[in-house]
Amino acid sequence: MLDAVLFDLDGTLIDTTQAIVTSLQYTLWYFTGEKRDKEHFRIYLGVPLDEVLKDLVPDHAAEARDIYVEHNLSMHDEMVRLFPGTLETIEKLRSRNVKLAVVTSKRRRSATFGMEVTGLLGLFDATVFYEDTTRHKPEPDPILKALDLLGIREGSVLMVGDSVYDIRAAKNADALLKEVEVKSAGAAYGPSGRDVLTKENPDYILDSVSQVLSVLEN
Repeated sequence: MLDAVLFDLDGTLIDTTQAIVTSLQYTLWYFTGEKRDKEHFRIYLGVPLDEVLKDLVPDHAAEARDIYVEHNLSMHDEMVRLFPGTLETIEKLRSRNVKLAVVTSKRRRSATFGMEVTGLLGLFDATVFYEDTTRHKPEPDPILKALDLLGIREGSVLMVGDSVYDIRAAKNADALLKEVEVKSAGAAYGPSGRDVLTKENPDYILDSVSQVLSVLEN
């Protein structure tokens, strides 16, 4: 029996891949005039935005954040959607008294907006955003912060994410904790895909959000 489920946000609960890639493409063009194919930007999925911008437009990283965020938020209504079965899964977990948290490398403003647009806001017992920890996934800090907010001191929890950084963060947290078992589940329906996530040896591979319920029953 799981005491809590921690979810990454982008690529795990909500499908934001096209919005992220398109906004990165626009940001690069805005500052450099360079146009690159959208596939070029997929390597940045799951990486904190500040780190992405330092790599993408190193001479404009600070100001690029505002350009990216404004462009990205303008696209949410059009391009951001829940993955199938997300709300139903969340409601079933809540009905079984499983504690729930969102653990994302996204900043609070953008993440909250995405959760509001998709109807997720208010459904979680805790939220951990980029600003809430000094170190970010794959470091264990965001997961440890979530467990602290949830009041989890012992038991078993599951971290669900579409990125290798989510799996690694779960493993790093599990290695630190004695009384809490942190399991990992790779969201193979997200942009990284099954092959990439399988190489990280997560405890579970999920082909849909709803398969979290199967993990709960095992």
